[in-house]
Amino acid sequence: MFNLQQLGEQLQRAVEAAIPGVALDLDAATDAVAISFVHPGHEATCILVLEPDAAVGVALLCAVIVGPWEEAAAADGGVSLFALNPRLMTCSIGLLPINEDEVAVVLCRRMPAEAVEPSEAVALLNDMIWEYAQLTGGSEPAAAAAPVDRGPRLIHSLDEV
Repeated sequence: MFNLQQLGEQLQRAVEAAIPGVALDLDAATDAVAISFVHPGHEATCILVLEPDAAVGVALLCAVIVGPWEEAAAADGGVSLFALNPRLMTCSIGLLPINEDEVAVVLCRRMPAEAVEPSEAVALLNDMIWEYAQLTGGSEPAAAAAPVDRGPRLIHSLDEV
């Protein structure tokens, strides 16, 4: 049996090691552990959730908030944003309830927690942000004033091969 609290603490330490000085918000309930923070290089809110899953034991959800659902649901926002789904290779675009009143549009990837080392979680988020930026031409949340050292990359452009 997995100990969600212990896995959450490992994930927290890994994020703090990858992004020194990051302000983390840790929410540990009995049925899930959520870590959220604003990525300093991209100014994007990132969320990592560990939760029990009958099929895999513990699932890890990696999410990056793209914007509020109200904006995406506007005339052309929703259609163009969700049309990116078939083009994204490492993640999808989905809806995530933030609280009772808010639903956010997020880049998301859900996998067995054991499929990724805690130290690779930030690299996964970076790759999701990078891929989204490539498809949207640098739109939020990936727009940054200066190039960002993304750290280790798990995916690479074909141009780099």
